[in-house]
Amino acid sequence: MSKRFIRLKEVIQITGLARSTIYAAIKDGSFPSQIKLTQRAIGWSEEQVFEWVGSRLPKKHENGSQRTITKP
Repeated sequence: MSKRFIRLKEVIQITGLARSTIYAAIKDGSFPSQIKLTQRAIGWSEEQVFEWVGSRLPKKHENGSQRTITKP
């Protein structure tokens, strides 16, 4: 994967999260922090954002089947 910075609009598209949810997750340490690119511009490491998305996917069981997510 190429090493590049992405802006908030693309982070929202990739994650499906709202802006406020992203910033709350950054504050509690559960989402990658933004990087200051210039005095007025910030971005996120595309690689870190995709790693975060991958960490949210259901894990496969040893027998190869995926765990299903059920609503309570």
